[in-house]
Amino acid sequence: MIFGKDSMTLRYEASAKVAQAVGVVVQALGVRDPNDFDDAFVAMNHEPPDAILMVNDALTVLNRKRIFDFAIERRLPAMYEYSFLVATED
Repeated sequence: MIFGKDSMTLRYEASAKVAQAVGVVVQALGVRDPNDFDDAFVAMNHEPPDAILMVNDALTVLNRKRIFDFAIERRLPAMYEYSFLVATED
């Protein structure tokens, strides 16, 4: 039984709603354990995204380097919910 939505789901739904309003198609690739990242990357290789939005939770933050590397290797713009996840060059 589900009593309510977790904050990650609410944040994703808010982002998807705005994306739809501006004509952006969202490809939701949820991950529940570290092995799910491999499936997500395969899906993105099959249908390349124009950008990545990383909705943060403990799992995505702990595996952020994998996401960063994927985005960098494919030269994809990426958005993160927290400023500490954004690297800048001096």
